[in-house]
Amino acid sequence: MISLALALAVATSPTLFLEREVLRAADARCQLLQPGARAALTAGARQAGAALQRGGRSFLEIDELSAKAQAVAAGMACDTPALLEAAGRAQAAYKGWAVQPSIEFPGRSRIWYARRFKDAQGWRLRQAAGEAVFGVRQSEDVAGLVSAPPPGAWISATLWVRDSTLDTGLRASATRLAAPSRLGAIAFLAQARTQEAGITYFRFADAAADKISALRPDEAIEIEYIARSGAAPLRLLFEAGDFAAALLYLKASDRASVPDRR
Repeated sequence: MISLALALAVATSPTLFLEREVLRAADARCQLLQPGARAALTAGARQAGAALQRGGRSFLEIDELSAKAQAVAAGMACDTPALLEAAGRAQAAYKGWAVQPSIEFPGRSRIWYARRFKDAQGWRLRQAAGEAVFGVRQSEDVAGLVSAPPPGAWISATLWVRDSTLDTGLRASATRLAAPSRLGAIAFLAQARTQEAGITYFRFADAAADKISALRPDEAIEIEYIARSGAAPLRLLFEAGDFAAALLYLKASDRASVPDRR
């Protein structure tokens, strides 16, 4: 039976990513972790993969590393001491992760700020693009995908996200944020517009969270805001980054219902 230590020593990949992927693959087969620790491990693996991408590794290389990890896990018995020890460390790490009041998820050019509890304006997950903000905002005990445009008289907003189920020829890692092609993107028209303390908020369908979570970390989403004056639309870009990992962090808390990430 292959040992975890030997497999990691032989592999030429970054250790942290490989360790997390091996344990994720083994857990999928052996059910080694409790749900909370499993969510934390998945978030950690996503972060490690995104860090590799930002460090210059291609997505093909990262996919190959993930495949190696799955092969290693497939060659290990569920009661392998190294696996059980790794699972124990993951459970212990989750206890600390679960009580952190906030976490920053840095991307190539933007940062997702996540909080266990909403801030003064209701945000639990936010990313800024100038004066505009996009993320998860909590109202009462329900949280949703929301954007607040810059000050102005805005009447509608549309969120554009690349449809990852389509082969749009996207292969190379992006070096700068670029709007998704409208030909291969899904448009989410804001479902509601509200105003609080002079700030306009547009809420989008929870299904958009799934689409954003499926994006590569170097991709961007675009929000188009329409002004009451009839002026040209304002189009702003937000980085997908570690959105999926940040959402898993939020979902680890049962204090609010956040957009579903299936």
